[in-house]
Amino acid sequence: MEPSPADVLWPTDTCPDNAVLAGDGWWFLDLEGTDVGHAALAAASTVLPFATCWCVFDPPPGLTDEFFAAFTAGLGSHAPEAVAAPDWPRHVTAACAAYVSFNTAWFLDGANEGRPSAGPAGRSPSYRQLLTSRWRWGALALRDDFPALSAALRAAAGWASRTWGGDAETTGCPAFR
Repeated sequence: MEPSPADVLWPTDTCPDNAVLAGDGWWFLDLEGTDVGHAALAAASTVLPFATCWCVFDPPPGLTDEFFAAFTAGLGSHAPEAVAAPDWPRHVTAACAAYVSFNTAWFLDGANEGRPSAGPAGRSPSYRQLLTSRWRWGALALRDDFPALSAALRAAAGWASRTWGGDAETTGCPAFR
């Protein structure tokens, strides 16, 4: 990709386990993957909850809408041309589609093996829960812009439910219980 006005410096693994909330806002601690790239890649973590992260179960309804609105407002104050572009929402959706595909590649072996935790035991979903959650999210959220991928994800989520049964069901986000 050519450099663009939408390029930002970002930590690439935006995740609650890689940040702390202080009195003056969020401080990111895990910056080893920091890179420059299109802002849609960073925004995807607000829409597809923490796109590269294992530590988030399904968030409460509306939370990702709030995240995306706050991200877009903040980005708009620094790079107004990025969020004013008519294709800004589609760029974010495309980034989410890529992350769901990457999640499948990253976590499928662990899910097929039945690994119980994608992260620390008791604090993270199983590989099966994580993948099924991502597939269900993608089946709904990507249907307008990426109908073939949405259909494949719907089929994958159905297969997971039939094959893995209760092991594929998420239990909500522990931070909000």
